[in-house]
Amino acid sequence: MRAEHDPAAVVGIPAHITVLYPFMTGRPITPGVIDDLSALLAPRPSFEFDLVDVDSFDDTLFLVPEPAEPFADLTNVLHDHWPEYPPYEGAFPDLVPHLTVAHGDGATFEWMTPELEAGLPIHCVADTVMLFTEGDDAWGSSGRFSLV
Repeated sequence: MRAEHDPAAVVGIPAHITVLYPFMTGRPITPGVIDDLSALLAPRPSFEFDLVDVDSFDDTLFLVPEPAEPFADLTNVLHDHWPEYPPYEGAFPDLVPHLTVAHGDGATFEWMTPELEAGLPIHCVADTVMLFTEGDDAWGSSGRFSLV
């Protein structure tokens, strides 16, 4: 379902819960940035969560993680270090951790929602933060950072 309705899936980004986007758009990811990410994320614990509900923004259908706080904590750690990169460029007053499933409209969401709800909850473990960067034709991983 996500592969057909989320453009991020088409360009090579796996299902994920975003921690900080955009990040260093148009700037190179230097070894120093990788070192900083490693230092900031290394002491962070891995954590369990469940995808428990289906919700939407205007044109985005998503799964809701519970608890959401560990994702917000990761965002805050990175944003505190790089304040010039606010989440979603500061476009939204509240941070809402989520796993995007589709972009579309109410009609699309109407048929997808019951199918998604039938598969919930989904138990997960967050044990890695991945850094994705945009290439010419696709996005690719530029770093993996283990949570302990």
